[in-house]
Amino acid sequence: MKGSPAWYDVDEGGEVDPARLWQDVRAVWSSLSWRRTKWETALSLCMEQTITSLRPGDQREEEIFADGWEPLSINAVESVVETLHSRLTSSQVKPQFVTSGAGYEMKRAAQRAGEFLDGAFYGGNVWTDVAPDVCHDAIRFGTGIAFAWVDGGALRYERVRPWELLVDEIDGADRRPRSMYRIRYVDRGVAASRWPEGSDAIALAPMPTGDWATVDTGTRSDVIVVCEAWHLPSGKEAGDGLHVISVEGAVIASEEWKHDRFPFAVMRYQRTPSGWYGRGVPDQIVGLQYDINATLLCIRDCHRFAGMQIFIERGSKVTKTHLGNEVGAIVEYDGRPPQFFTPQTVHPEMYNWLQTQYQRCFERAGVSQLAAQAQLPPGLNGASGKALRAYINESDSRFIVVLRDYEEMHVELARCSMLALEDSDGASVIHKGRGRVREIKWAEVRVGSPYVIQVLPASLLPSTVAGRLEAVRDLINDGIADALALDPQTIQRLLNWPDLESEGLTAGRDAVDEVIERMLDTGETATPDSTLDLALCASQGVRWYAQLRRDGEDVDSDSLSLLRAWIDASVQLQPQPPEAPPAPEMPLQ
Repeated sequence: MKGSPAWYDVDEGGEVDPARLWQDVRAVWSSLSWRRTKWETALSLCMEQTITSLRPGDQREEEIFADGWEPLSINAVESVVETLHSRLTSSQVKPQFVTSGAGYEMKRAAQRAGEFLDGAFYGGNVWTDVAPDVCHDAIRFGTGIAFAWVDGGALRYERVRPWELLVDEIDGADRRPRSMYRIRYVDRGVAASRWPEGSDAIALAPMPTGDWATVDTGTRSDVIVVCEAWHLPSGKEAGDGLHVISVEGAVIASEEWKHDRFPFAVMRYQRTPSGWYGRGVPDQIVGLQYDINATLLCIRDCHRFAGMQIFIERGSKVTKTHLGNEVGAIVEYDGRPPQFFTPQTVHPEMYNWLQTQYQRCFERAGVSQLAAQAQLPPGLNGASGKALRAYINESDSRFIVVLRDYEEMHVELARCSMLALEDSDGASVIHKGRGRVREIKWAEVRVGSPYVIQVLPASLLPSTVAGRLEAVRDLINDGIADALALDPQTIQRLLNWPDLESEGLTAGRDAVDEVIERMLDTGETATPDSTLDLALCASQGVRWYAQLRRDGEDVDSDSLSLLRAWIDASVQLQPQPPEAPPAPEMPLQ
């Protein structure tokens, strides 16, 4: 038997009742109070402050105290969190579009769509701000979230804190909820600009009260609470999906939600057996950190109350006022002299226990203390690049699931970008490639189906210049470069040094590839000229031809015909070697 109507049960006119929506949101908010307590504890441990509320302006600046304890002098939680964050975000992840069974035109469109996404990620600070913040949230709180939308013809990305996105515990028990709610504070003017159709309701919206009341800090901020709710459709043709934006007392935007997913990219540090939210590092080692705090408190008290003790025999005639810290003092006595005794301040077992608990924090999270200190094991000091890469790969195996989740978050963010771009043909980005900057419009590179978005690390080679040089040197010394027919310009690209690009050392191949791409895009015949490296023109033409044939391009297609003509012209235009002189005639016998 169904209970009271839910917020997505619209009336006969298709309207959403805002009072019912906020009632459901408050019910979900209340059910998540225990999670907010955990997030407050995690944030307190990481920031060494007393965090008793996650609302803006309600976070105290006092240093953290717990049952009279003083600030953490040994913060294992923060060390583990920052070490993991550095490890997980060390590589730049790039999603790419992969088509299935398509010809050159479709594959070229997918390539340009990938360039568009690269430009969007770069312009939206995904690699520098959003992705690192999302990863930080996943490590600290268990769940990191990113959101994409189109604003003024540009893709925008932002990090969403886990307490801003509400998922009902029962609805999201299997991590497949049907409804989501995002609660956020938005400046009144910004909200009116972003949702002009609801400007009247936004102007009348009250200041945050109740569960979302902000603390009066004396500033002149004018924020309102905006709720954005999504409900997935029951099926492909159900038509009951809904996307609503509301302020207290009014709905400012409402539309049908036709997609089978939410517009969020999510990363979880550790997945729990039940529930949509993940589990973070502080929640795993909070008990060990509290034990470290208690041990530190005991050691501190021992040091504070420790001191020299003086034993005086009863009946001895020692003047106690003569005992002091004066240098060269004379103490008169009869009988036995006083004995001065300095006991051991702290038992060594207590220090051993402190070190043991601190080490267990790192072991629980799978992090080496040496990694936290940016040090190598003694046996690897001065080791070769191969040995160091093997050590890094082995240490990363502990986080393979988290690393994949971090990569998958980028893929999900790319899918969210596609959702946001569905009704935004005017969107454009600035892309830098092959030494030049150009604008790419989404309407010109829109990818049709079917396509798949896969993860492509920015480079499988090390990120440092020295490490990249060592890896490329290994490719050459091991004969792999010869086996793969890597020419000098390809090796220069692998090094990825900005100085090489600025000096134009890769310009020759870039110019040839650009001419070939333009020829294939326009379908017009192109002929190499004397300004290009004709040998390189021929080799790159063969490379392009082989790649298209591998991808299933028909041998009689226009693309392959153009490439054959290009290769023939490149060979014919090359200067022919001089003919060998005739062999001398044999003398007559």
